[in-house]
Amino acid sequence: MYYRITPLKENLIYIKWYRAPRPNTHTVKEFITDLQTRLDTASVGLYFISDLRQGRIVDMRVIQQLAGLSKHERWAGSTAFSDNPVSNVLVRSFSRFAGQPKEHREIWTTPEEAIAYLESVKPGLSDEVDWKTLLDTD
Repeated sequence: MYYRITPLKENLIYIKWYRAPRPNTHTVKEFITDLQTRLDTASVGLYFISDLRQGRIVDMRVIQQLAGLSKHERWAGSTAFSDNPVSNVLVRSFSRFAGQPKEHREIWTTPEEAIAYLESVKPGLSDEVDWKTLLDTD
């Protein structure tokens, strides 16, 4: 398994990457299609938090596709966390492709920082989520 997508609430989705998929594989195409479907069928804006500690998408074309999805009317916001320098570069590329201002920060070193960021964007978003169990799983 390369990744897992877990809806935490109606408007909050957790994505955990376990390893980096090869470019142009079924895995990355499936991932993009899955996110597109979730956005297309959502009745509310969706927020995404990505755990990139173990894996990440490294194909720049796929990162551009993800940035395109961030312009979807139901994409409410996103953030990620990892202390991996490659993840940092790739997420910053995503931000640039998405047209985010330079001061907009999409990646954090720890899960706590990423969760706090989401809370600053949408207060109460992470209420009732058992982060300890979620982050300690796997």
